[in-house]
Amino acid sequence: MQIVLSIVVIFAAARVLGQVFHKLKLPALVGEILAGMILGPSLLGLMHTDESFHILTTVAVFFLMLVAGLEMNIKEIKKVGKSAIIISLIAFFVPFEVGSYVASLFGLSGIQSIFMGLLLSITALPVSAMVLMEFKILKSKIGNTVIAAAAIDDIIAIVILGVVVQISATGGSFDDTKIGESMIKVGAFIAVFFVALIFGKKILPNKESNRVYGIISGATFGFFAPVFFGFIGVEFNAQSVVDSIPLFVALLGIAITSKIGGGFLGAKLSKFSNHGSLAIGNLMNGRGMMELAIAAIGFSAGILDVNLFSIAVAIGFVTTILSPLLARSFITKLRSTGNSEVIEKIPEMKPLESQQIT
Repeated sequence: MQIVLSIVVIFAAARVLGQVFHKLKLPALVGEILAGMILGPSLLGLMHTDESFHILTTVAVFFLMLVAGLEMNIKEIKKVGKSAIIISLIAFFVPFEVGSYVASLFGLSGIQSIFMGLLLSITALPVSAMVLMEFKILKSKIGNTVIAAAAIDDIIAIVILGVVVQISATGGSFDDTKIGESMIKVGAFIAVFFVALIFGKKILPNKESNRVYGIISGATFGFFAPVFFGFIGVEFNAQSVVDSIPLFVALLGIAITSKIGGGFLGAKLSKFSNHGSLAIGNLMNGRGMMELAIAAIGFSAGILDVNLFSIAVAIGFVTTILSPLLARSFITKLRSTGNSEVIEKIPEMKPLESQQIT
Protein backbone atom coordinates (compact mmCIF):
# COMPACT_ATOMS: atom_id res chain seq x y z
CA MET A 1 0.00 0.00 0.00
CA GLN A 2 2.89 2.34 0.81
CA ILE A 3 4.42 1.97 -2.66
CA VAL A 4 1.06 2.74 -4.31
CA LEU A 5 0.71 5.90 -2.21
CA SER A 6 4.29 6.93 -3.09
CA ILE A 7 3.64 6.47 -6.80
CA VAL A 8 0.41 8.48 -6.58
CA VAL A 9 2.18 11.30 -4.73
CA ILE A 10 5.14 11.53 -7.13
CA PHE A 11 2.82 11.25 -10.14
CA ALA A 12 0.56 14.03 -8.90
CA ALA A 13 3.45 16.33 -7.99
CA ALA A 14 5.20 15.70 -11.31
CA ARG A 15 2.04 16.39 -13.29
CA VAL A 16 1.32 19.61 -11.41
CA LEU A 17 4.84 21.03 -11.75
CA GLY A 18 5.00 19.78 -15.33
CA GLN A 19 1.84 21.74 -16.12
CA VAL A 20 3.24 24.83 -14.40
CA PHE A 21 6.43 24.70 -16.45
CA HIS A 22 4.43 24.07 -19.63
CA LYS A 23 2.34 27.18 -18.91
CA LEU A 24 5.60 29.10 -18.49
CA LYS A 25 6.61 27.81 -21.95
CA LEU A 26 9.37 25.69 -20.42
CA PRO A 27 9.83 21.93 -20.95
CA ALA A 28 7.40 20.00 -18.75
CA LEU A 29 9.98 17.33 -17.98
CA VAL A 30 12.08 19.90 -16.08
CA GLY A 31 9.14 20.53 -13.75
CA GLU A 32 8.63 16.79 -13.36
CA ILE A 33 12.28 16.30 -12.36
CA LEU A 34 12.12 19.18 -9.89
CA ALA A 35 8.99 17.64 -8.35
CA GLY A 36 10.98 14.52 -7.58
CA MET A 37 13.85 16.57 -6.21
CA ILE A 38 11.50 18.45 -3.85
CA LEU A 39 9.92 15.23 -2.58
CA GLY A 40 13.23 13.36 -2.37
CA PRO A 41 16.13 13.45 0.08
CA SER A 42 17.51 16.72 -1.29
CA LEU A 43 14.69 18.81 0.22
CA LEU A 44 11.64 17.39 1.98
CA GLY A 45 12.85 13.81 2.33
CA LEU A 46 9.32 12.43 1.89
CA MET A 47 10.25 10.02 -0.90
CA HIS A 48 12.94 7.38 -1.20
CA THR A 49 13.43 4.93 -4.04
CA ASP A 50 13.40 1.16 -3.72
CA GLU A 51 13.25 -1.85 -6.03
CA SER A 52 9.57 -1.25 -6.79
CA PHE A 53 10.40 2.20 -8.18
CA HIS A 54 13.15 0.71 -10.34
CA ILE A 55 10.72 -1.81 -11.82
CA LEU A 56 8.21 0.93 -12.61
CA THR A 57 10.82 3.17 -14.26
CA THR A 58 12.07 0.22 -16.30
CA VAL A 59 8.53 -0.17 -17.66
CA ALA A 60 8.40 3.60 -18.25
CA VAL A 61 11.61 3.54 -20.31
CA PHE A 62 10.20 0.61 -22.30
CA PHE A 63 7.14 2.66 -23.26
CA LEU A 64 9.23 5.76 -24.04
CA MET A 65 11.40 3.75 -26.42
CA LEU A 66 8.35 2.07 -27.95
CA VAL A 67 6.60 5.38 -28.64
CA ALA A 68 9.76 6.96 -30.07
CA GLY A 69 10.31 4.01 -32.40
CA LEU A 70 6.69 3.99 -33.60
CA GLU A 71 6.77 7.75 -34.13
CA MET A 72 9.83 7.86 -36.37
CA ASN A 73 10.38 7.00 -40.03
CA ILE A 74 13.24 4.63 -40.77
CA LYS A 75 13.74 6.14 -44.24
CA GLU A 76 14.50 9.52 -42.68
CA ILE A 77 16.86 7.89 -40.19
CA LYS A 78 18.81 6.32 -43.06
CA LYS A 79 19.16 9.72 -44.76
CA VAL A 80 21.03 11.16 -41.76
CA GLY A 81 23.12 8.03 -41.13
CA LYS A 82 26.48 9.53 -42.12
CA SER A 83 25.90 12.72 -40.13
CA ALA A 84 24.73 10.74 -37.10
CA ILE A 85 27.88 8.59 -37.13
CA ILE A 86 30.17 11.62 -37.31
CA ILE A 87 28.30 13.45 -34.53
CA SER A 88 28.04 10.39 -32.29
CA LEU A 89 31.74 9.52 -32.52
CA ILE A 90 32.97 13.04 -31.79
CA ALA A 91 30.33 13.70 -29.10
CA PHE A 92 31.22 10.40 -27.43
CA PHE A 93 34.99 10.26 -27.50
CA VAL A 94 35.72 13.92 -26.70
CA PRO A 95 34.02 13.77 -23.26
CA PHE A 96 35.31 10.22 -22.78
CA GLU A 97 38.96 11.21 -23.23
CA VAL A 98 38.77 14.56 -21.44
CA GLY A 99 36.61 13.19 -18.62
CA SER A 100 38.93 10.24 -18.01
CA TYR A 101 41.98 12.52 -17.93
CA VAL A 102 40.41 15.07 -15.55
CA ALA A 103 39.20 12.29 -13.24
CA SER A 104 42.73 10.89 -13.06
CA LEU A 105 44.03 14.31 -11.96
CA PHE A 106 41.86 13.98 -8.84
CA GLY A 107 43.58 10.75 -7.84
CA LEU A 108 41.04 8.26 -9.16
CA SER A 109 42.39 4.88 -10.21
CA GLY A 110 42.77 4.07 -13.89
CA ILE A 111 39.62 1.96 -14.05
CA GLN A 112 37.60 4.56 -12.09
CA SER A 113 38.82 7.36 -14.36
CA ILE A 114 37.81 5.41 -17.47
CA PHE A 115 34.41 4.64 -15.98
CA MET A 116 33.75 8.29 -15.10
CA GLY A 117 34.79 9.26 -18.62
CA LEU A 118 32.32 6.68 -19.93
CA LEU A 119 29.52 8.17 -17.84
CA LEU A 120 30.23 11.64 -19.22
CA SER A 121 30.05 10.29 -22.80
CA ILE A 122 26.51 8.93 -22.63
CA THR A 123 23.53 10.49 -24.38
CA ALA A 124 20.31 9.05 -22.95
CA LEU A 125 18.16 7.90 -25.86
CA PRO A 126 14.92 7.97 -23.77
CA VAL A 127 15.57 11.56 -22.64
CA SER A 128 16.51 12.70 -26.17
CA ALA A 129 13.34 11.17 -27.61
CA MET A 130 11.18 12.81 -24.96
CA VAL A 131 12.72 16.26 -25.42
CA LEU A 132 12.41 16.07 -29.21
CA MET A 133 8.77 15.01 -28.97
CA GLU A 134 8.05 17.87 -26.59
CA PHE A 135 9.64 20.35 -28.99
CA LYS A 136 7.74 18.65 -31.85
CA ILE A 137 10.89 18.12 -33.92
CA LEU A 138 11.32 14.36 -33.51
CA LYS A 139 10.71 13.71 -37.22
CA SER A 140 12.81 16.67 -38.41
CA LYS A 141 16.36 16.47 -39.76
CA ILE A 142 17.74 17.48 -36.35
CA GLY A 143 15.44 15.04 -34.57
CA ASN A 144 16.38 12.07 -36.74
CA THR A 145 20.07 12.93 -36.43
CA VAL A 146 20.03 13.28 -32.65
CA ILE A 147 18.10 10.04 -32.14
CA ALA A 148 20.41 8.08 -34.44
CA ALA A 149 23.53 9.61 -32.85
CA ALA A 150 22.21 8.94 -29.32
CA ALA A 151 21.49 5.31 -30.21
CA ILE A 152 25.03 4.87 -31.59
CA ASP A 153 26.49 6.50 -28.46
CA ASP A 154 24.58 4.16 -26.18
CA ILE A 155 25.66 1.10 -28.19
CA ILE A 156 29.31 2.20 -27.95
CA ALA A 157 28.82 2.79 -24.21
CA ILE A 158 27.49 -0.75 -23.70
CA VAL A 159 30.48 -2.24 -25.55
CA ILE A 160 33.00 -0.23 -23.52
CA LEU A 161 31.06 -0.97 -20.34
CA GLY A 162 31.40 -4.69 -20.97
CA VAL A 163 35.15 -4.35 -21.46
CA VAL A 164 35.65 -2.20 -18.34
CA VAL A 165 33.58 -4.52 -16.13
CA GLN A 166 35.49 -7.52 -17.45
CA ILE A 167 38.84 -5.86 -16.70
CA SER A 168 37.73 -4.88 -13.20
CA ALA A 169 36.67 -8.46 -12.51
CA THR A 170 40.32 -9.47 -12.21
CA GLY A 171 40.75 -7.19 -9.21
CA GLY A 172 37.92 -8.40 -6.99
CA SER A 173 34.65 -10.29 -6.74
CA PHE A 174 31.16 -8.96 -7.34
CA ASP A 175 27.69 -10.07 -8.28
CA ASP A 176 28.21 -10.78 -11.98
CA THR A 177 24.63 -12.02 -12.33
CA LYS A 178 23.22 -8.66 -11.22
CA ILE A 179 25.63 -6.79 -13.50
CA GLY A 180 24.73 -9.02 -16.43
CA GLU A 181 21.03 -8.40 -15.85
CA SER A 182 21.63 -4.64 -15.75
CA MET A 183 23.59 -4.68 -19.01
CA ILE A 184 20.91 -6.76 -20.70
CA LYS A 185 18.29 -4.26 -19.51
CA VAL A 186 20.21 -1.31 -20.95
CA GLY A 187 20.65 -3.15 -24.26
CA ALA A 188 16.97 -4.09 -24.28
CA PHE A 189 15.93 -0.43 -24.09
CA ILE A 190 17.78 0.27 -27.32
CA ALA A 191 16.47 -2.94 -28.92
CA VAL A 192 12.85 -1.95 -28.20
CA PHE A 193 13.38 1.34 -30.03
CA PHE A 194 14.82 -0.33 -33.13
CA VAL A 195 12.19 -3.10 -33.20
CA ALA A 196 9.41 -0.50 -33.02
CA LEU A 197 11.15 1.65 -35.63
CA ILE A 198 11.68 -1.17 -38.13
CA PHE A 199 8.69 -3.45 -37.58
CA GLY A 200 6.07 -1.37 -35.76
CA LYS A 201 4.22 -0.03 -38.77
CA LYS A 202 4.58 -3.36 -40.62
CA ILE A 203 3.02 -5.39 -37.83
CA LEU A 204 0.08 -3.06 -37.23
CA PRO A 205 -2.45 -2.56 -40.05
CA ASN A 206 -2.62 1.08 -41.07
CA LYS A 207 -6.24 1.46 -39.94
CA GLU A 208 -5.35 0.13 -36.49
CA SER A 209 -2.02 1.91 -36.06
CA ASN A 210 -3.39 5.30 -34.99
CA ARG A 211 -5.73 3.76 -32.41
CA VAL A 212 -3.01 1.55 -30.91
CA TYR A 213 -0.51 4.41 -30.94
CA GLY A 214 -3.04 6.67 -29.23
CA ILE A 215 -3.46 4.18 -26.39
CA ILE A 216 0.30 3.64 -25.97
CA SER A 217 1.22 7.32 -26.20
CA GLY A 218 -1.61 8.29 -23.85
CA ALA A 219 -0.32 5.90 -21.19
CA THR A 220 3.27 7.00 -21.79
CA PHE A 221 2.77 10.77 -21.72
CA GLY A 222 -0.07 10.70 -19.22
CA PHE A 223 1.48 8.43 -16.59
CA PHE A 224 4.85 6.81 -17.27
CA ALA A 225 6.75 9.93 -18.39
CA PRO A 226 5.92 12.04 -15.30
CA VAL A 227 6.79 9.12 -12.99
CA PHE A 228 10.01 8.44 -14.91
CA PHE A 229 11.32 12.00 -14.69
CA GLY A 230 10.03 12.38 -11.15
CA PHE A 231 12.10 9.32 -10.24
CA ILE A 232 15.24 10.98 -11.62
CA GLY A 233 14.59 13.90 -9.28
CA VAL A 234 14.09 11.60 -6.28
CA GLU A 235 17.36 9.80 -7.05
CA PHE A 236 19.29 13.06 -6.79
CA ASN A 237 20.64 13.75 -3.31
CA ALA A 238 22.40 17.10 -2.98
CA GLN A 239 23.95 16.14 0.36
CA SER A 240 25.77 13.20 -1.16
CA VAL A 241 28.08 15.38 -3.27
CA VAL A 242 28.93 17.94 -0.58
CA ASP A 243 32.15 16.13 0.36
CA SER A 244 33.28 15.99 -3.28
CA ILE A 245 32.39 19.45 -4.57
CA PRO A 246 35.67 20.12 -6.47
CA LEU A 247 35.50 16.80 -8.34
CA PHE A 248 31.77 17.24 -9.01
CA VAL A 249 32.18 20.77 -10.37
CA ALA A 250 35.13 19.75 -12.57
CA LEU A 251 33.38 16.70 -14.03
CA LEU A 252 30.09 18.57 -14.50
CA GLY A 253 31.89 21.34 -16.36
CA ILE A 254 33.66 18.79 -18.57
CA ALA A 255 30.42 16.86 -19.11
CA ILE A 256 28.59 19.95 -20.37
CA THR A 257 31.30 21.70 -22.39
CA SER A 258 32.82 18.61 -24.03
CA LYS A 259 29.47 17.05 -24.95
CA ILE A 260 28.01 20.25 -26.37
CA GLY A 261 31.31 21.11 -28.05
CA GLY A 262 31.69 17.63 -29.51
CA GLY A 263 28.10 17.61 -30.77
CA PHE A 264 28.53 21.11 -32.25
CA LEU A 265 31.77 20.16 -34.03
CA GLY A 266 30.28 16.96 -35.43
CA ALA A 267 27.18 18.82 -36.64
CA LYS A 268 29.24 21.54 -38.31
CA LEU A 269 31.31 18.89 -40.09
CA SER A 270 27.99 17.45 -41.25
CA LYS A 271 26.97 20.83 -42.77
CA PHE A 272 24.37 21.88 -40.18
CA SER A 273 23.81 25.59 -39.54
CA ASN A 274 25.36 27.29 -36.51
CA HIS A 275 22.09 27.35 -34.58
CA GLY A 276 21.30 23.80 -35.70
CA SER A 277 24.73 22.62 -34.56
CA LEU A 278 24.31 24.29 -31.17
CA ALA A 279 20.85 22.74 -30.82
CA ILE A 280 22.27 19.29 -31.58
CA GLY A 281 25.14 19.78 -29.13
CA ASN A 282 22.73 20.67 -26.34
CA LEU A 283 20.26 17.91 -27.22
CA MET A 284 23.10 15.38 -27.01
CA ASN A 285 23.93 16.59 -23.49
CA GLY A 286 21.06 14.88 -21.61
CA ARG A 287 22.16 11.72 -19.77
CA GLY A 288 19.29 10.90 -17.45
CA MET A 289 18.25 7.29 -16.83
CA MET A 290 20.90 5.72 -19.05
CA GLU A 291 23.68 7.22 -16.94
CA LEU A 292 21.93 6.10 -13.75
CA ALA A 293 21.69 2.55 -15.09
CA ILE A 294 25.36 2.36 -16.08
CA ALA A 295 26.48 4.08 -12.87
CA ALA A 296 24.53 1.44 -10.92
CA ILE A 297 26.45 -1.27 -12.77
CA GLY A 298 29.74 0.40 -11.84
CA PHE A 299 28.64 0.65 -8.22
CA SER A 300 27.61 -3.02 -8.13
CA ALA A 301 30.95 -4.01 -9.65
CA GLY A 302 32.84 -2.10 -6.98
CA ILE A 303 34.35 0.28 -9.54
CA LEU A 304 32.55 3.31 -8.11
CA ASP A 305 32.32 4.13 -4.42
CA VAL A 306 29.35 5.94 -2.87
CA ASN A 307 30.80 9.41 -3.58
CA LEU A 308 31.52 8.68 -7.25
CA PHE A 309 28.11 7.09 -7.71
CA SER A 310 26.46 10.16 -6.16
CA ILE A 311 28.44 12.45 -8.45
CA ALA A 312 27.31 10.42 -11.47
CA VAL A 313 23.67 10.70 -10.38
CA ALA A 314 24.05 14.44 -9.83
CA ILE A 315 25.61 14.97 -13.28
CA GLY A 316 22.79 12.98 -14.89
CA PHE A 317 20.24 15.10 -13.03
CA VAL A 318 21.77 18.47 -13.95
CA THR A 319 22.42 17.67 -17.61
CA THR A 320 18.92 16.25 -18.08
CA ILE A 321 17.51 19.58 -16.91
CA LEU A 322 19.96 21.73 -18.89
CA SER A 323 19.58 19.87 -22.19
CA PRO A 324 16.07 21.11 -23.11
CA LEU A 325 16.53 24.50 -21.45
CA LEU A 326 19.68 25.35 -23.42
CA ALA A 327 18.47 23.80 -26.69
CA ARG A 328 15.18 25.68 -26.64
CA SER A 329 16.51 29.09 -27.74
CA PHE A 330 18.37 27.65 -30.73
CA ILE A 331 15.35 25.64 -31.85
CA THR A 332 13.18 28.75 -31.52
CA LYS A 333 15.60 30.74 -33.68
CA LEU A 334 15.61 28.01 -36.32
CA ARG A 335 11.81 27.96 -36.35
CA SER A 336 11.58 31.75 -36.62
CA THR A 337 13.66 31.69 -39.79
CA GLY A 338 11.82 28.70 -41.28
CA ASN A 339 14.96 26.59 -41.26
CA SER A 340 14.29 23.15 -42.77
CA GLU A 341 16.41 21.46 -40.07
CA VAL A 342 13.51 21.66 -37.58
CA ILE A 343 10.64 21.00 -39.98
CA GLU A 344 9.14 17.56 -39.41
CA LYS A 345 9.01 15.30 -42.45
CA ILE A 346 5.55 13.84 -42.99
CA PRO A 347 5.59 10.35 -44.55
CA GLU A 348 3.29 9.46 -47.42
CA MET A 349 1.24 7.11 -45.26
CA LYS A 350 -1.00 8.70 -42.66
CA PRO A 351 1.40 9.56 -39.84
CA LEU A 352 1.10 8.67 -36.21
CA GLU A 353 0.35 11.98 -34.57
CA SER A 354 2.66 13.10 -31.78
CA GLN A 355 1.18 14.27 -28.50
CA GLN A 356 2.81 17.14 -26.70
CA ILE A 357 3.93 16.44 -23.16
CA THR A 358 2.00 18.56 -20.72
